[in-house]
Amino acid sequence: MFKSEEDRVHGNDLEKSAPTSNIVLNGKTLKQVEKFKYLITTLITTDARRTSEISCRISQAKAAFQTIGNILASRKISMNVRKRVLNTYVYPILMYSSEIWNINKHQKRLEATEMWFLRWMLRISYKDHVKNEDVLKRAETSSSQLNHIRIRQATFFGRIMRQLGMEHTVTTGKICGKRDRGRQREKMLDGLTAWLQTSDPSSTIASVWNGEEWRTMIAEAAKHGT
Repeated sequence: MFKSEEDRVHGNDLEKSAPTSNIVLNGKTLKQVEKFKYLITTLITTDARRTSEISCRISQAKAAFQTIGNILASRKISMNVRKRVLNTYVYPILMYSSEIWNINKHQKRLEATEMWFLRWMLRISYKDHVKNEDVLKRAETSSSQLNHIRIRQATFFGRIMRQLGMEHTVTTGKICGKRDRGRQREKMLDGLTAWLQTSDPSSTIASVWNGEEWRTMIAEAAKHGT
C-alpha cells in the first residue's frame, strides 16, 4: 500500500494500491513492476504521474549541461552562441516527451532548472544573492521553457485529436462509477485550457478542428506566457 505525495498535499487519506494485472505473452507471465523505462527514455510509473519522469529529465539535462559546461560557461564565446548551444544540446533532453506532462505542479522546479543553467553560464553563484530577474537581464533573455512546453503540448494535442484515434477516445471518453474522495487529480488538458484561456476543457477540444484558429490561439497564448 502507498500514498502519493500529491494525495498527501491535497489531504486525500485513502490508502491506494496499484491495480494488479496478469498479462501472459507467449506462455510467460510478465512481471508487474512499479516503474519501467519505455524505449529507454521515458519513465512510466504505476501511479501514472510524471513526478519521477520530470526529476529524471532534470537530472539528465544537468548532466548533459555539465558535459559541455566549459563551453557554456566560456567568456570567450558570446552569450548568444552559448544560448544556441544550450537550446540545441540541453533543452531537448529536458523537454523530451513533455507534450504529455502535467507541468502545473512542477513549474517551480522547471523554472529553477532554467535559472540554474543561466547562473552557471554567467558564473553567478546563489551566494551572490542576485535575483532571477537580474540574471535574465544579464543573459538578455526571458524565462521561456515553460512556454515552449505549452506550445509543444498544444501543437501535439491538436494533431492527435484531429486524427480521431485512441488518444481522442481516451481524452473524450467517460469512465463509469464513482470518483475517489478528495480533490481530483489535475490533467494536462486542464493546464492547457488555462493557458489557452478557453472556458472549459470541452471548448479546448472543440477548438482543435479549425487548424488556423487553433494555431492563432497558440500564438496568442504564447505572447502572455504561462
